[in-house]
Amino acid sequence: MRLTALYKHVHRKKMMYPFSPNKSWLIMKLILVLTTVACLQVAGKGSAQKINLSVKNASMEGVFLKMEQQTGYNFFYNASLLKLAKPVTLNLNSVTIQSVLNACFEKQPNLTYSIVDKIVIIKRKKEVAVLNQRTIDTKVLVLSEINGRITDSTGNPIAGASIVNSRSKKGTFSDVHGEFKIEAQKGDILVFSYIGYTQKEITVEGSAAMDVILKAKPNILSDFVVVAFGKKSKQTLIESVTQIDDKVIKNRPVNNAVSALQGQVAGLNIVSYSGQPGITPSINIRGAGSINSSTSPLVIVDGVPGSMSLIDPNDIESISVLKDAAASSLYGARAANGVILITTKTGKVGKIAVSYAGYVGWQKPTELFQEANAYNYANAFNEATMYDLITPSSLSFDSSKLIFTNAQLSNWQSGKAESVNWRKALFDGNNGFTQSHYINIGGGVSHDDFTLKNNFSFGYLQQNGNVANTGYKRYSIRSNNELKWNKLTTNLSIGLITDNREEPSSKAVGNLGSIISAINRQRPVDSIKLSDNSWNITSTNDTRNPVRQAVEGGYYNPINYNILVNFNTAYTIIKDLTLKYTMGLSYDLNAASQFQNELAWYNGTTTGPNSSTMSNYSDRENMQQLDLSYAKQIQKNHFSAIVGVQQNIHNYRSTTLSRGNFINNSSNSMQLGDASTQTNSSSQYKWILEGVFGRLNYDFDQKYILELNFREDASSRLTPNANKDFFPSYAVGWRLSQESFWAGLKHILPEMKIRASYGTLGNANVATSTGNNNAMYYSYNSIIGNIYSNGLGYNLASVFDGTVNNAFSLTQNPNNKLRWERTTIADMAIDGTILNPNFTYTIDYFNKRTNRILLQQPLSDINGVTSTVGVGATPQYPANVGSLQNQGVEISFGYTKQNANGFSYSFNANYSHIASKILGLGGLNLESSNTLAVGYPLNAFYLYQSDGLLTKDEFTNHTSNDPILPGQKWGDERIKDITGDGKITSDDRMMINKSSVPKDLFGLNFDFNYKGFGIAGMLQGAASYYKYLGASVGYGFNSGYSITDWTINNSYNPLVDPNNYNTRLPRVSISNSINNTYPSTAYLFNSSYVRLKNLQIYYDLASSVMQRMHIKSMRVFASGQNLLTFSKLPKALGIDPEINSATAGYPLVVIYTLGVNVSF
Repeated sequence: MRLTALYKHVHRKKMMYPFSPNKSWLIMKLILVLTTVACLQVAGKGSAQKINLSVKNASMEGVFLKMEQQTGYNFFYNASLLKLAKPVTLNLNSVTIQSVLNACFEKQPNLTYSIVDKIVIIKRKKEVAVLNQRTIDTKVLVLSEINGRITDSTGNPIAGASIVNSRSKKGTFSDVHGEFKIEAQKGDILVFSYIGYTQKEITVEGSAAMDVILKAKPNILSDFVVVAFGKKSKQTLIESVTQIDDKVIKNRPVNNAVSALQGQVAGLNIVSYSGQPGITPSINIRGAGSINSSTSPLVIVDGVPGSMSLIDPNDIESISVLKDAAASSLYGARAANGVILITTKTGKVGKIAVSYAGYVGWQKPTELFQEANAYNYANAFNEATMYDLITPSSLSFDSSKLIFTNAQLSNWQSGKAESVNWRKALFDGNNGFTQSHYINIGGGVSHDDFTLKNNFSFGYLQQNGNVANTGYKRYSIRSNNELKWNKLTTNLSIGLITDNREEPSSKAVGNLGSIISAINRQRPVDSIKLSDNSWNITSTNDTRNPVRQAVEGGYYNPINYNILVNFNTAYTIIKDLTLKYTMGLSYDLNAASQFQNELAWYNGTTTGPNSSTMSNYSDRENMQQLDLSYAKQIQKNHFSAIVGVQQNIHNYRSTTLSRGNFINNSSNSMQLGDASTQTNSSSQYKWILEGVFGRLNYDFDQKYILELNFREDASSRLTPNANKDFFPSYAVGWRLSQESFWAGLKHILPEMKIRASYGTLGNANVATSTGNNNAMYYSYNSIIGNIYSNGLGYNLASVFDGTVNNAFSLTQNPNNKLRWERTTIADMAIDGTILNPNFTYTIDYFNKRTNRILLQQPLSDINGVTSTVGVGATPQYPANVGSLQNQGVEISFGYTKQNANGFSYSFNANYSHIASKILGLGGLNLESSNTLAVGYPLNAFYLYQSDGLLTKDEFTNHTSNDPILPGQKWGDERIKDITGDGKITSDDRMMINKSSVPKDLFGLNFDFNYKGFGIAGMLQGAASYYKYLGASVGYGFNSGYSITDWTINNSYNPLVDPNNYNTRLPRVSISNSINNTYPSTAYLFNSSYVRLKNLQIYYDLASSVMQRMHIKSMRVFASGQNLLTFSKLPKALGIDPEINSATAGYPLVVIYTLGVNVSF
């Protein structure tokens, strides 16, 4: 199918908005008010609710489950009774439950039923007591009343479970608290059963109370996975989709939803580059799929494009990660990087349920970069000073050149003089306190054909940093509402969230990252404050004093407000055919204020002047969708289809204003600044994306499965003559375990499914790395603008009618060849179980190739189009010339075991190997500028080859096979002469087939529980993962850097061991800049690691205690995040393997928390 008239207004550069937003908002407000009031006041009954049921040769248990889902009735029976039942065939529409039951039991000669309130009891038609004809034992039978409580694996009571004494055949049912009483004697076997749970038998040992835990059956009919625009049964799921439920998130008290996913999903790479409060980790699925465009997955929250950073993790019901083309193709041009679907919690019909989840805790850095103390620093500095003065003609060390005296060294060594740890002082500036509180209220009413449900939540998070003036707060409110009446279903979801981040800012240094980086140039021999308590000016005068800059330098405070709304209404036109309209809104409003103080110093100097900057932006996306869905079962053939249209309109605008020279540091109102220093800027853009999509699903007897998908999109960001693209995909699956020939393997492999998919996706985020709004959103337009100088020392100007004006020219030619990047994904996998349904596994191979990758190509000098003139001002434009491949294997498995003695445990593990390779760069040479080369992975290293250390003989006699560079001494590294021309030039630099992005990712989740006491946690790690640590370990004292003890101990030292040329690092130097001028493989370190990401010790309160407290469930816990790390990096360096920069980054934090989860 191709788009025609649907996109004509794209060609006119104008897209219409066909729906009235005012009416829609009135409807949403009305539904919200009615739903909230009704659900919080009443709990209804559904005795006359109508049922639609169509089954053929179905089991009685399956029919009961379908009836439970539609009515809320509970069915109670002895599982052995259903063995007497015959298959049921029904086709009933809008009838009462009694009518359905009468039809069910009409041809059941041995069974009947009765209804008590909302409980359906299944029993034999005639119960005949038959006495055994053998001689009756004269011993008197002693019967006791056994009592107990039945719960599920999470501790929630199971009401209406069947308890039958297998000897006496007498039975009973559990009440709403899961409690029961039954007569039995020692040695009797009690049988516990409930629909959807595995039957359990327990032998009576005495009269003690029983705590019975029933385990949910795997692959029951209600076991569904959220996919694009719907849900699918796991049995017939043939796309690559991993779903995480709320239990995983609830058991990890994390501050953001992205962190909750780390280590949970094979192929999902989440890197926490910073531990700063309020900073969200980066995320990609199956490797980065682009070079200059966005590689982040599309996030859909309740059907509306949103952000994972702007949602309270406690609000999440489930997260589905869509990894292959078949799963993602309904999102078309926005799905090349994968899709993450977030479903938030909804209300349930019944009594109002109230829950609370909260914790308090503290945090501290996992690692702090370990600079040497004052004595080691000064001693190494003295040795390096003498070493730097050596020449081939003067090989002795001159002690008269020492900077630090023996007396100073003695005082630092003995502790008489203070050794200052600048980094520790910086990260002791705040208490690291954190707290989170979350309240959820949900419920619903149902009567006849009317159902009303609501779920309301409020959340609060506070996280103080460890650096002075760092912190983060988040407030969230969410209301999810559903109204069903006859054939009409309407949903309204509204989420409001605001977050507030604080961090220091400095006029002399810059932002928080710059302040942390400035610590690297502070010496442990310099004090932070002088004896009179005034702030010291350190020897590195450019930064003055970074600790003071954090405390008094100023602030940067961005505040973000977000509203996410989804309104949809669905109408069942005829049986199996539903029309649905969805309207969504994602709106971000950000206001950031910054004030950098003027600081006076003890010597009469100042750093300033002070300045204030205020900026704000609004980012709004409106979505509308209309779709038609159909589902039909004809005997063993199951069909379902959906077709629809979607429109997304995105608007962005921002403004920035600044002034300086305020009277003092407290008068930060913008109007009080010096108007002559004022600067201002603004930007604005808009894009529109429209598409039509469709999906067809078919399976025969849930054994042979087929899926076909398509989407065609049109975008305002591309030239109107070629702004459309078509994205098809297909998937096939075969459940071998359902075949008759598999019967002999059922005891080993109860379930096995093979599946394969292939399709194409698009990346609509074109040229995002350029930062040029014209290139990103209006590439097909000619643009005239100002010309700015680049290194000329003056601006060009023009004179018109005697007036001097800024020069302007054509700054952008129309780029009519710009297209979306296209990603093709082939996927093959095996899903199944081993030995029993509790041991699941998936093995998945994928090959992901992105073509038409956008790269910046130079514009011809004769073109005349440029926005800058002068030195190095080469105009460029984005062109679709590159290609990239990511291929790999994903393996995941899970095992759950629950024993009758109250001990249970579970494991879930995942592993992925992802290898990236650049296939083409359009003939561009990007090795030196972007470290990109064909045949190498993304983020590879471009380095000189280290060839060991120069020996004293090579230095004095010039016998080295490699050239000796100016300023080198023996003990410096040899740079390998790759070209063999006797010189070290840029031609000797080479690509290294190692990457800063890990190839191997793995995670292991575990949970051990014994009668309510448990320990759970997660191990997470990465391998084949490298960092270049030149600035961290190699520069020594050069460029004003400090030094680490590890660097001193692992560098060549002629005064300690002059003949040891096998050290990891060359000599320490003050003046030698070889290490940073010639970055080499000597400073490339393996950063592979394994981390205990989370550990939780918990206790689930006993049922007897909870009953007295009138609560459903309660868990108290102590938890820790990032507790232990085992890394290939030298431990003595104090470098966290996850963060980007060892010296300039905010380290990750260990978080200790105490908390409680309780529901009423």
